Amino acid sequence: MLKEGLFLELEKSIDSDAVYVKVLAPFWRLAEEAQTTNCKAELASSILPSIPYISRIFPAISRLFPCLSQPGLEQRREAVLFKTARLTDFHLAEPGRRWSDVVRHAGAIRKDGTHVGSHSGTDSRPGFFQTSRRGYLVNSIMMRTESRNHPYGRKMGLRSALRRGAYQKLFALHDGPFRTQSKLMNEANYRAQLRVKWARRFWRNQPLDLVNAYYGERIGVYFAWLGHYTKWLTLPAVVGMAVFVFGVINAARLNKLDATPNALFAIFDNVLTMPFALFMSMWSTVYIEFWKRANQYYAFRWNMIDYERVELPRTEFRATKVRFSPVTGKRELYYPVYWKALRLFASSVAVIIA
Repeated sequence: MLKEGLFLELEKSIDSDAVYVKVLAPFWRLAEEAQTTNCKAELASSILPSIPYISRIFPAISRLFPCLSQPGLEQRREAVLFKTARLTDFHLAEPGRRWSDVVRHAGAIRKDGTHVGSHSGTDSRPGFFQTSRRGYLVNSIMMRTESRNHPYGRKMGLRSALRRGAYQKLFALHDGPFRTQSKLMNEANYRAQLRVKWARRFWRNQPLDLVNAYYGERIGVYFAWLGHYTKWLTLPAVVGMAVFVFGVINAARLNKLDATPNALFAIFDNVLTMPFALFMSMWSTVYIEFWKRANQYYAFRWNMIDYERVELPRTEFRATKVRFSPVTGKRELYYPVYWKALRLFASSVAVIIA
């Protein structure tokens, strides 16, 4: 990891014999990894127009069917693939901005849109990479670190070291304590804000932007889908309860409420069973289409449109050669076909003889 440009810091545990290895990454190494992994960043000069809320366009829809309402997009900057050579073209790295402000951690966000530094708690200058992005980039570097000289052969990534027992666990550090002494919650770190706005106020709308900023896009999209799905379940829940009540009343009217299995058939098999099944089939189709729309909304909001994930080699993969990929034209690890055929032939002969 030192050869990859990372800094390592050892810290002994106070109450045990464990030794913690803190992995730190300089800004230039994060920038190189952001370019390698096809990360996007917002341009400083390109402003996209805002999109109004659908509830403002059709207020009756949002009142009758809250699950159909779709939030709009505020005025924001256009995001493109990050390039280290164009660093000064991106937002929060404009010309004239101090280098110490660019490389710092991105802090919390105030209600008025300004930032608070995660170190001092009073600094309003944000950094270029936010918390989740820094963790993602450092993890990506460690997963692609190649271990060459060890008795188990050539391996890729820190997972091989975890499998060998060189390290016990791998986890990211939090920005700070989840309890804050600040009177203004918007000046606290992301962790403290999520504790108050998310964990303690579970009945309110989720702060998905905070979730995305702290945990990353994958976790943010998961909880966005979970909230979207939960809201949409209210409609079939109400209709299903009405069908169930009708079945109970219908069974009571026919004097079939007894302890026999026929009572269940009388409750759930009535004239509304087929219409309810048709309603559920239509609901599932409409829900999927609305989730596709919501998914594109969050992908655009969090700069994930046309994102291509970089596939890492498996830690168990043992390559013997390096070649240029016929698809991408880049260097990649390669295991020759004739070695595959030889191993397959040897194993087949052993199976046949046995």
